[in-house]
Amino acid sequence: RLRTLLRPAVLWPALLVLIGLLYLFGLGSPYAPTNGDEMVYIHIARRTAETGHWLPLASDLANMRNTKPPLLIWQAMMAGGWGQHWSLFTLRLPSIAYTFATTALAAFFTFRISKTLRTACLAAVLYLLFFSTFRYGRVYLTSAPETFWLALPMWWVLWLRLRASSASAPAA
Repeated sequence: RLRTLLRPAVLWPALLVLIGLLYLFGLGSPYAPTNGDEMVYIHIARRTAETGHWLPLASDLANMRNTKPPLLIWQAMMAGGWGQHWSLFTLRLPSIAYTFATTALAAFFTFRISKTLRTACLAAVLYLLFFSTFRYGRVYLTSAPETFWLALPMWWVLWLRLRASSASAPAA
């Protein structure tokens, strides 16, 4: 039984699930490792939601209205139900969803290229373990939407390239 659990075919996906759960663990905690401007971002989202409009961004803090891309503010406004459901968990969850979506794309394309589940899981694990922690020292990645949307054209080009190469490959 233990030997079955320690097989790479089981170990790598299990490690990936464990790391995904670690991203969610304590997500609503005020003690989760975040960057210093997270509260500014939440303040701008709350104040803008109170206006009932998407733009202009609102803030009571001097010179702090345009410190973040509007997409971050808008995702917080939507996640918080325009002020009806403000919690750190709901405000952070969209960034985690974008992080998981980018991770899934990295794993998918790694699998398409390598044809091995182990390598795909390793790519996903490395992305989750090192991208945000190396860059910011925290699991909450505020640039996750930008990372996802700016990388999407690259993923699309890679998809077209892989599809074309698999269509021209001789059948075995």
